[in-house]
Amino acid sequence: MHLGSPKTKNGVGIAVSERFRDSISEVKSFSDRLMKIVVTTKNERLHFFTAYAPQTGCSEQVKEEFWTLLHEKTAEIPQEEMIVVAGDLNGHVGARKDGYKCHGGFGNGKKMASAFSSMHARTTL
Repeated sequence: MHLGSPKTKNGVGIAVSERFRDSISEVKSFSDRLMKIVVTTKNERLHFFTAYAPQTGCSEQVKEEFWTLLHEKTAEIPQEEMIVVAGDLNGHVGARKDGYKCHGGFGNGKKMASAFSSMHARTTL
């Protein structure tokens, strides 16, 4: 499944294993940077989001709109259901953990200011 803008500037997609194809109960596109599929099994519902965060050259407004949308859409999911967010979050997180449990410490260089958004999103989802 793929979603992109007409000018093919942005786009996201999700590849699904054939064995899960019949378990897909929902496909939603929120923007040319964010979509999700829901896989329903007999035991649980899993929400898979794919995201392409705005890169360094994009305006702060575009970045804020993206992160707000991602937060809103993940916040809609009931707590008992699983959420997986994957994609290109365009954040250079640097080598230091800076208190984040989700940082493995394997980055390099210094953290970009926009990396806070991606680290914060990973921590709060």
